[in-house]
Amino acid sequence: VRLGEFAGVSVVHAEAVNIDRKSKLVELGNGQPPIPYDVLSIDIGCTPMTGGIEEKTSGITKVKPIDGFAARWDALLERVVKSDPKEPIQVVVVGGGAGGVELACSMQLRIENELKIIGKSTNHVSFSLVTRGDKILSSHNDEVQAAFARIMGERKIAIRFNCE
Repeated sequence: VRLGEFAGVSVVHAEAVNIDRKSKLVELGNGQPPIPYDVLSIDIGCTPMTGGIEEKTSGITKVKPIDGFAARWDALLERVVKSDPKEPIQVVVVGGGAGGVELACSMQLRIENELKIIGKSTNHVSFSLVTRGDKILSSHNDEVQAAFARIMGERKIAIRFNCE
């Protein structure tokens, strides 16, 4: 809510039951009248399921809830930077949508740059993105999918498809 106030926008906590894209209206499930929009941002409140695996003992670094991710990212980055170059490290991002692709590319670039700054090789760190689908960025057009598949290939980020 504070972010919305800062940005000068309205924040509505309600169930959206329909989005009329032609009329640019969001219909709510609580009986309130539809809300018109020019730009719409929807936070679905998703929190990943880890099957009860403890984050501290498993090597899992959850992105969501996002408010604690900066500290978790710093800890992950420190662990990789301080790692022994003789011990392989595999960074795996789960999710082939825009968020997962962006995260994988950003993490790869940042980790590579941090290791170069301190004169360490990047050869012991590998990156993968896993997705349950048969392509990345499935909500985007073929050209965008191909462009990011090429970029990820150039950056040596392996993509694993059809993973559950």
